[in-house]
Amino acid sequence: MYKKAVYEKAVDEIVKNAKHKKALYNEQKLNIYKENPELSEIDEILLALGPKIGLAAISGNKKLLTEYKEKAKALSDKKEAVLKKYPDFKMVYNCKKCEDTGYINGAYCFCVYEKAKQIAKEEFLAENCCEEFTFENFDLKYYPETVRAGVTKIFEFVKNYALNFNTFGKNSKESQGKSSAPSGNLLFMGGTGLGKTHLSLSIANVVINKGYGVLYGSADNLLRGAEKEYFSFSNNSEKTDELLNTDLLIIDDLGAEFKTKYTQSIVYNVINTRILKKKPTVISTNLTIDELEEIYTPRIASRIIGNFTVKELRGEDIRQLKL
Repeated sequence: MYKKAVYEKAVDEIVKNAKHKKALYNEQKLNIYKENPELSEIDEILLALGPKIGLAAISGNKKLLTEYKEKAKALSDKKEAVLKKYPDFKMVYNCKKCEDTGYINGAYCFCVYEKAKQIAKEEFLAENCCEEFTFENFDLKYYPETVRAGVTKIFEFVKNYALNFNTFGKNSKESQGKSSAPSGNLLFMGGTGLGKTHLSLSIANVVINKGYGVLYGSADNLLRGAEKEYFSFSNNSEKTDELLNTDLLIIDDLGAEFKTKYTQSIVYNVINTRILKKKPTVISTNLTIDELEEIYTPRIASRIIGNFTVKELRGEDIRQLKL
């Protein structure tokens, strides 16, 4: 599920495209009606017949009702015969189901979800510049042979996690309505430059393509945003709400943020709330388990250790090896 603003933008784009098509259709209609003035006369008569047919039906005057209906049909047939000379004159909708309104019976049409998926991905890539981080270009050759087998297992596990990602106990299309457990939480541990961020963003790229909302950011940026919002003393809680409710939250480099009493409390609140809501979270950190306990208190560390699948990456700084 994406942010409300994404769906609103999707509807706006669908309607905007429809307006352009409608303008072209109306222009074509105007030219046709100029060439065939009788069409305007037919439309006027048909418009006047509408209320008459309704009144005749209400009054029970079957004879008059039949007369009006036959007249309306004759006029409609005449109009159709004229318009047959213009086979290209028709309103073509991008979505026939909702006729480019974006709604069916007050609910979003499927085309809105497809457009929202496109918008969400574009915005995510623009915000995070992460298009180059994929499973396809995660190169295992940079890991020493002594650890490569272990990293390969982690890679396969994480790739499978992304491909089968689901929330609320259901996959999108793969499940075909069958219930399954929501995806769990992941904790990437290890030194700098070992691929933790690459794997995190590879997950994000796959998951957002599946139609889920993803919030990614460094711990410092995410927590500072929530802290600033809290101390603004306004009713706005958009950033905090997104931390708590997005389908997948990815916190990069936990432990590197500027620490305050509030960031300590928000870390616990976010992790604990998402665990209770069964909202998947992916965290990467350079810290060891002991360091997590020391910096975030045993209470926070225990929530992470007890509810996250830990994957520790080993090796040398890949970024240095690529230079």
